[in-house]
Amino acid sequence: MLNRNSVFVLDTNQIPCGSIHPGKARKLLSEGKAAVSRKYPFTIILKEKSQSTKKYRLWLSNWRYC
Repeated sequence: MLNRNSVFVLDTNQIPCGSIHPGKARKLLSEGKAAVSRKYPFTIILKEKSQSTKKYRLWLSNWRYC
């Protein structure tokens, strides 16, 4: 579950990477590694490719419950 104080992150191709803590986002912005994409909800876009991206796996079960 996302915290109310989380910042959404987009990669260079505008694909969602996940969310990070606002302090980490502030550090990326001040170092020039990211730029503000949207103000509400606050979203940043990375300026260079990131090697560490989270991959999510969706598992669906075909079980039926009685």
